[in-house]
Parts: sequence; C-alpha cells; structure tokens
Amino acid sequence: MNTYQRALRDFQDFSEDVTRATYHTVDDALRRLASTLVPGTPLGDVVRDLPAVDFVQWFDTQAATGGSMMGSADLAWPASHLDRLAMQVELFRRLGNGQLDLLNFSHCFLWAGSQHDDNISEFVQQVFRPFARDFLRFVHDDAAFEQGLKRVANLPTEASMQELTLFISHSAADAAVAKALVNLFEKALKISARQIRCTSVDGYRLPAGADTNDVLRTEVFGAKLFIGLLTPTSLSSTYVLFELGARWGARRPLFPILAAGTSAAHLQAPLSGLNALSASTADQIRQLIEDAGVALSMRVEPMASFSSAIDAVVLAPALSTA
Repeated sequence: MNTYQRALRDFQDFSEDVTRATYHTVDDALRRLASTLVPGTPLGDVVRDLPAVDFVQWFDTQAATGGSMMGSADLAWPASHLDRLAMQVELFRRLGNGQLDLLNFSHCFLWAGSQHDDNISEFVQQVFRPFARDFLRFVHDDAAFEQGLKRVANLPTEASMQELTLFISHSAADAAVAKALVNLFEKALKISARQIRCTSVDGYRLPAGADTNDVLRTEVFGAKLFIGLLTPTSLSSTYVLFELGARWGARRPLFPILAAGTSAAHLQAPLSGLNALSASTADQIRQLIEDAGVALSMRVEPMASFSSAIDAVVLAPALSTA
C-alpha cells in the first residue's frame, strides 16, 4: 500500500469515525480527518488545486446573520462548487486544529436541541456527509491522484488480490435480497465481482476447497465495508451473529440493513447502538449507497444509472417469499 492508497484508507476510516462520533469523541475524529488534508500529503496536494478563499470574512458574514435564537444564523456556502468545497476544507482544517469549536458552530448554524449529541448528528447530516461526498468526487477527478491509484491497483501482489471491498453477511434464506444488494453495489460504485463476498450468491461464493471458517474469519475483519443483512432468519443464524460480533469488535465500517419485516426494535446490543437502514425504503437505500461511497472513498455513479437496482432491493423480500 503506497501513500495514495494509505491516504484514501485514512480518509475512509476517519470519515467513518466522524459519522459515528459523539460529543466526547468528535474532536479527536475531526483532528484525525483534518490530518489527511494538510499540505504535503496526497490529499493535501489535491486540495492545493482548489481556489483560495477568505474563510474568516465568509464566516463572520454568516455568523452576523444570526439573532438571539440558537441556530438562527444562515449557513450560505459560496455559489461556485469549487469555492464551496475550498471553504468546507478550510472549515474542517480549523475544526481539526482547534481554531473553531464544533458545538459553537452547531449552536450558531445548526441548533438541534439541548442534547450535545443531537447537534453533532445534525452537523454530520447537514455538513459533513455532503462535504465528504463532494470532496471524494473532486479527488477522483484529479488525474495525478487517479494515476497513482491505478499504478498501485495494477501491482499483482498477493495482498492486493485478496483484499475485499465488500462483505455481505446474510442467511442463505435471504439470498434474493443479498443478490439484489450485490447488483446495486456493482452498478452504483462499480465494485468488481472479485472484490465482493456474498456466500449464497453464485459468482461471489468462497473458492472451491477453501477452509470456510478460516477464510470467513479473515474476510470479516479485512473487508473495507461490511453489510449486515438483518432478517428474522439471519438474526437466528449462529454464523451471521458470529460475523456481526467479530466485525463490531474490530471497530471497522459496519452497516446494518433491515429486511423482511425486521425493525430496529428487534436488535439487541451491541447492534442496537448502530443506526440501521431499511431495505424496504428507497430513500434509505439511496442513503446506504451515499454512505458507502464515503466509507469506501469511491465515487457514486449517476443516480439514474442504478435507480432500477434500488427498486430491485426494495422488492426483493416480497419476490423471495412469493
């Protein structure tokens, strides 16, 4: 793994930390995220191509629109896409180095209530997620950075060949939903079939003769993103529960997806502490893809190109039981 891969992996991991952070951990998560954007780093060199902006003047102008009520100030980003991105990069640099306090920022622009964690969550949803999405698109549009990634990707090393991008943990009884998810990720993020493990779907199973327990143990920990397909059947599966517990313990990206009538109320600790999305709601599946793009540092394809794949995920549970 060279500096290009490491930079994207760090941005991926630290972005995941920010999205899951609480009041007690968000400052550290932002500090680590900002460390990937400083000059002299691969992502910092990409940032160098953004326009110069006067952050202090912009911030003072925005703050001055507020009144006596919390969250009453306008948060109007520059109209130009690149100016907006440059301003957001500077915002995260200042949040990371302590020049700005996140709670004060949220109280000024994004007040969500008296609970600190609610304000952190509002900031993540309204500011951080859109920034991470747009920033990754900008990074992947940088020719020099993309060339660096391609050079590494073409190295025929054993480690790069074995590294998984996506692991979908599921019960064999839910293969229809799992297959629809595989198809969605292939279309929306252009993930290669070789980089997906889905043991009940042809083309994504374990290799012939593989030691099932040994390979799964390695891949559960090593995959960049882990999707837990949670249904009444999978929640009673010893293998699925083992995979979920192992992944949770590894503190790596884990996205729970609810299907076949399962709701958040059916989840027990520690899974109950994770935000789970519903496979029966198209908007939440769209959020799944956007969140996955951030977690994997990958560009999401145009929505129209995979809207039918989203519909297939939503309809899959009904079709599998018809």
